[in-house]
Amino acid sequence: MFAPAATPKPTVDKLYAAVVAVLSRPEMKEMLAQQLMTVAVSRSPQEFTEQVRTETQVWSEFVRDNKVKIE
Repeated sequence: MFAPAATPKPTVDKLYAAVVAVLSRPEMKEMLAQQLMTVAVSRSPQEFTEQVRTETQVWSEFVRDNKVKIE
């Protein structure tokens, strides 16, 4: 889940707690499993932000280095 960069930390923390609560429910896990989906909910909002930053850098370099173009 993403929110605007200027979202206040208390709001981010509240959203994170709500999402973790829902995704931890057995019925939600079962529904996702039936759709062949899994969800990692162990990351904090800060760790997720860092992961997105790292992935963006890695894939940006890949696209640039391999001259990937949208067709």
